[in-house]
Amino acid sequence: MSWFREYFADRCATGASMSVSSQFQDKGGNMTPERMTKHFEKLEKQLKKGNK
Repeated sequence: MSWFREYFADRCATGASMSVSSQFQDKGGNMTPERMTKHFEKLEKQLKKGNK
């Protein structure tokens, strides 16, 4: 069953990657720099807040 464990881990990683990627896409399917910048700034604030 080790093949299934590797397959499942790969599918989970792919799904997580797709989920994160979809957060940056607008209705036209384009990733806008403004939207990405805003999201990364928000993540940076969360990380700084969590590290205190």
